[in-house]
Amino acid sequence: MFKLILKIVGWVLLVAFLGFTIWFTNEEVKNVSCQDVSVHIIKGSPRFLQEEDILDLIKTIDNSIFGKRMKQINTEVLEEKIRAVEGIRNVEVYQRIGGKSLHFTGRLIVEIEERSPIVRIKTGESDYYLDREGKKVPVSRKFSSRVPVFSGSVTIEMAAGELLPFAEFIYSDPFWKAQIEQVFVKQNKELLVIPRVGNNLIEFGTAENYREKLRNLKAVYQQGFSKTGWEKYKTINLKYKNQVVCTKI
Repeated sequence: MFKLILKIVGWVLLVAFLGFTIWFTNEEVKNVSCQDVSVHIIKGSPRFLQEEDILDLIKTIDNSIFGKRMKQINTEVLEEKIRAVEGIRNVEVYQRIGGKSLHFTGRLIVEIEERSPIVRIKTGESDYYLDREGKKVPVSRKFSSRVPVFSGSVTIEMAAGELLPFAEFIYSDPFWKAQIEQVFVKQNKELLVIPRVGNNLIEFGTAENYREKLRNLKAVYQQGFSKTGWEKYKTINLKYKNQVVCTKI
C-alpha cells in the first residue's frame, strides 16, 4: 500500500513538473525577441541588391526590429513592403525560434527573389532595366547585366508594350544576342539597329513583324555577307516587306 502511494505521488509530481515545464516554455516562447535577421538571395538572382541592402531596407521599414518580440512582428506586412521595392520579384519572411535548456532566441529569415532583366532602357531622362513582365529593375553600380540596350525616344509605355517582345526575342536568341548591341528608337517609332560587329547601321522600320525582318537579315548575313563581307555596306534597310536593301559605302 505504501509503495502504491509513493508511485501515485511520483506520477502526480511528474505530471505537475511536465505541466509546469510546458507552461514555462510557452511563456518563454511568447516573450522571445528577434535577435537576428538572416537574408538569403536565392540562387540565380542577378544580384543588383546585396544582403546588406535588404537588411538596411528592413531596418528602414522597422527600426526596432532587433529586440522586438517575435509575436509582434507581422511578417505579411513586412513581405508586402519589401516586395514593393523595384527589382524584387518575390519575398518570403518567416520566423524561427530555437534554443537550449529553456533559453530561446528568435531569428527572422528573409528570402529574396530578384527580377531578371532582359533589356536596358537608356534615354536622356532615365536609365533602367525591364524584366519579361515589363517590370522595372533599377540600374546598380554593383552589377551590370549583359542585355540589349534600347535608347532614344522610348517611353516606359512603349518599352513595356510594343518593344518588349522584340527585346525578349533578341535576348533569348543566342545569334541575335551576339549580333545586336543597341537599338535606337526614333521619334517616329522607327528603329535603328546597331550591330556589335562592323560599322553599318540597320534601318529596321517599326518593331512590327520583327521575326520576319530578322529572319531575312539572318539569311543575308549567312548567305550574302559570308561571301562579300559586311564592311562594304553603310546601311541595311529592312523597312520594306520581304526586302533587304543594302547601300554600299
